[in-house]
Amino acid sequence: MAHTWHWPFSISSPCSANGKTQVVVSTEYCDLWERARKAVLTPSEVKSDLAAVPYSLRHAGVSLWIKSGVDPADVAARVGHSIAVLYRFYAKILKGGQQQSNRLTARALDEG
Repeated sequence: MAHTWHWPFSISSPCSANGKTQVVVSTEYCDLWERARKAVLTPSEVKSDLAAVPYSLRHAGVSLWIKSGVDPADVAARVGHSIAVLYRFYAKILKGGQQQSNRLTARALDEG
């Protein structure tokens, strides 16, 4: 990995932007997020929308699960969506798998 960042706490420890506690309060999330982005991203990536806010990870995670072939019903359940909501917001990603779906269907028919 080109970028590494050493956090002063262990992976299992909470951290703090104020340096006084190891508990992150809601008002500190954005400050910590911005510091983390600057520490691990290139300057051009920091200027971009890449992981601009912590919520970006949710979309990235859902997209990864879908592209990895995780059952859409399971993905929807993991993020608290109905399948209808999942399909409405992630339709582009879901449609992108049509060729793979066709190959899987053809394989199943050949094995039948």
